[in-house]
Amino acid sequence: MQGARQGGDVDPQATDGVAGLARAPAVVVRELTQHSLKALPEGVFDAVIFQDRRREITTAVGLLPALVSGMLVDPDPDAGRIGIEVVLRDNLP
Repeated sequence: MQGARQGGDVDPQATDGVAGLARAPAVVVRELTQHSLKALPEGVFDAVIFQDRRREITTAVGLLPALVSGMLVDPDPDAGRIGIEVVLRDNLP
């Protein structure tokens, strides 16, 4: 399926015979970086999913003392929840 995506447009010939698809499948990548921010509007892929790295690190570091000392960790499943964000061409930061 090489060359299916060119500048955000889908080459209809590129999907002929590929799993019977009428169009190229959506491509989603992980991590919002300078490269993904540049590639997304260019149509290289369709979406980026990511989590707040600072919150990931803060949550992990906050849990370490409890884990090392054998203390119980807060049973509230939302206490350390780190949300997932989805970025599309329409909502670029």
